[in-house]
Amino acid sequence: MDKRRSAGSFYTPYLLAKHAWQMIVGQLGENFWQDGTWRIWDNCAGIGNLQYEVIPEEALQYTYLSDKGLAEVTAMQDNGYFKGKCGGIFPFDWLNDNESKLPVHLRNDLQNKNLKWLFFINPPYADSGTGIGKEYKRGVKFGNIGDEMKNKGMGQSANELSLQFLYRIERDFGKRGYFLGLFSTPKWITKSSPENFRAAWNPVFLGGFMLNASEHFIQQKIKQLELKAHGHFPILFSLLDRRTKKKADWNQNWTYAEFDKQIKTVSSKTFSVYDKNRLPFRDYFFPFDAGKKKKHLPIMASALIPTAGTSRKSGKVSSGFVGSIKLATIDFQGQTLGFLQSSLPTSHEVCITAANYKSILTGYALYKSVKYEWQRDADIFYAPYRDLTNEEIADCLLYTLLENQTATTMVEIKGEKFHLKNWFNPFDKEKFDWSNLSRVGKKALEELTNYCESTVQWRTLQTPYGNNKGGGVWLGLYQYRMTYDEVNKTYRRKFDRDYPNRDVFGFAYSDTFKQAIEDLRRRVEESAVDLCLTAGKTVERTRDTFLKPAQMQWDM
Repeated sequence: MDKRRSAGSFYTPYLLAKHAWQMIVGQLGENFWQDGTWRIWDNCAGIGNLQYEVIPEEALQYTYLSDKGLAEVTAMQDNGYFKGKCGGIFPFDWLNDNESKLPVHLRNDLQNKNLKWLFFINPPYADSGTGIGKEYKRGVKFGNIGDEMKNKGMGQSANELSLQFLYRIERDFGKRGYFLGLFSTPKWITKSSPENFRAAWNPVFLGGFMLNASEHFIQQKIKQLELKAHGHFPILFSLLDRRTKKKADWNQNWTYAEFDKQIKTVSSKTFSVYDKNRLPFRDYFFPFDAGKKKKHLPIMASALIPTAGTSRKSGKVSSGFVGSIKLATIDFQGQTLGFLQSSLPTSHEVCITAANYKSILTGYALYKSVKYEWQRDADIFYAPYRDLTNEEIADCLLYTLLENQTATTMVEIKGEKFHLKNWFNPFDKEKFDWSNLSRVGKKALEELTNYCESTVQWRTLQTPYGNNKGGGVWLGLYQYRMTYDEVNKTYRRKFDRDYPNRDVFGFAYSDTFKQAIEDLRRRVEESAVDLCLTAGKTVERTRDTFLKPAQMQWDM
């Protein structure tokens, strides 16, 4: 089980497999195999559960089942449903082995140009690359097919094992034609990385269904071990026809029926193929600037701990730096990987400065405000199809300040003390003009003001940073709503020692304040879905002339 889980390989539930087979039969015809002109092959069959009691026994004589695992192959060979009935059950590593390792009978079939081929597969979904979020897929190896894809300029798509399976099928069978019944994630449709792969593979989409992986790939007890899928994300079943030499248009209608737990259709979802002509979300809101290599400050519970205006050793932190943002991806799958932080930028990160903070905080609000739904997991954020209004910008800025765990503290790293003051004070009129807030935004600001003035009494609060009488020191909502124990738990996990500042306050938000924040989130979410996620919107400017943050009038 551990090996299959680390490889992104799951057992297909019987009802899903049965429905998928019925859809194939609906396209190819009842008993399509009877004339002996079709061959069926699952080249990553595992223990054969995708075909078990799904493919009729009379069709097994035309069926090949292969897997790279000897234990899996042995299990299929010993299975009474398959034993002595299949055209062949044999070990074969589709991503590394060559045709000489195939059985003689199959090699003879491959020489027969009159035969038609159906691939009925649920390949692994793992990524053979390394990087953010890939720790759980350790042990996945990069193989010969991946190397070949890299050499053909297919970039990051060469890392994905499911695309490696599809690449070899297309390479070896594209000229003769084939039909594909494929279980997969939607990445090959929506993501930008398979762009070069899509240019070489153009199947006709004939329909399919989608489902929530966590609802269907759980509690399957095999040898008294229980397999549990990680997280909620969509699994697609696609009928893909490559029997015609004419290449299909990738802008065809990729609409899938959505199934519930009982395999009943409850809705539908249309996936949009990545549009390379649209300006990327990251390029619009987050201008990349790696800067020089400098000392990193600690990350505290995803809190933005700005540093501008504080004392620091020369050369350690640039004068304009007030924080950074990390955005590894721009789809929903990577949404949890986006956060504001105190450390200086490395890969996937950009500096927040006095010149760009409005742009970055606005983009951050749009990206993080949209509530996660498993159907959206592979959807892509684009730059907005029009410029934002002053009201939309103001709402986004306030939502980021309310939701991000801004903080002020002093830490000591290897003998050096860093006094990390909060640069993002929502009551700083030089930075934030709230006159353009929507009605919902004004209510949230009213609740914030009441909370800070009446509950927290921030202007007269005694803090580790001195007497706050007068102008006051803005600590940030992070300190006010978190207890020391909660902060210390995160700090110990990151730095293996106790949090040095015990003066953390535990002022809870009122219900009206919580509701105001949620109402503002929903309003920002509506803007994000309309401006950055909805497919088919008419873009007011071309990619080359679309306004970027440096050109936009961010002064409200």
